[in-house]
Amino acid sequence: MRHTFDEESNAVYIYLTEKPYSFGRRLDDERSIDYSDDGIPTGVELLYVSSGVNVTGLPESDEVAQLLDRIGILSYNFEASANNQVVLKGTSSINVCYAISDPASMQNDEQQCTFVHTFQIPRSTRIPAPEEVTA
Repeated sequence: MRHTFDEESNAVYIYLTEKPYSFGRRLDDERSIDYSDDGIPTGVELLYVSSGVNVTGLPESDEVAQLLDRIGILSYNFEASANNQVVLKGTSSINVCYAISDPASMQNDEQQCTFVHTFQIPRSTRIPAPEEVTA
């Protein structure tokens, strides 16, 4: 799997095939997938990679995660379980921001962290609810 890593712009592009680009689909502000005219994923653009990359929903996510690991970038799967617990799967650590949930207390649509907790992620980690973690 070929890739380009621009440390200055904090971005990685992963080439999945050599087919020409036809159109793209943005998954969120940090991830987009490029496609050929026949709908085959041709590449993945990842932004803000220094804070880790959510590989959930990416084509060839296992291979993408392995590549990111080789170049020193944290990757994780972000999944919500049936009882609304968040499960992160990865190989390193990640900071979780527990945000203020009262919209009236937020200014300019920005979430503020009530507190941040760092979790080591050996394989699969259930992220505790805010009341389970001390600030």
